[in-house]
Amino acid sequence: MTLWWKTGDQSVQGFRNNEYDLGQIWLTRAKAMKTEGLPIDWSYKASFLVGDRIALIKGAPNKSNALKLIAFWLDHPTVQAEACDILSCTPPSSEAIALMSAEARKSMPTTRDLKDSVIIPDAEWINANAKMLLQRWNNWVR
Repeated sequence: MTLWWKTGDQSVQGFRNNEYDLGQIWLTRAKAMKTEGLPIDWSYKASFLVGDRIALIKGAPNKSNALKLIAFWLDHPTVQAEACDILSCTPPSSEAIALMSAEARKSMPTTRDLKDSVIIPDAEWINANAKMLLQRWNNWVR
């Protein structure tokens, strides 16, 4: 083990400078490196399903405009499809998935991948056992 990365950029830089050959990385970053020509590929076997969240900072000075932007994003599958085509991520609506290019959909996990290979974290269990998990993690990495 050469690095426990702390930022997404560290996960990318390790591949770019040949510091490591194998690692866990977000699909969006792996796809970007492949597009740049790096010899990288991935598997969904034992991968983790991670969801994104939209957040609005409490007391934000432009709250009403931020809420309009969030509504625009959620109400327009075409916008989701265009953004996710570029980012190689899965949009929040199935309607948007259908609007994405065939090439972009190739890198997305399929229903079979999700059923057979992808680990879907149990957030309730993780939250209830966070202290024990942290203790085990710290013992393991020492």
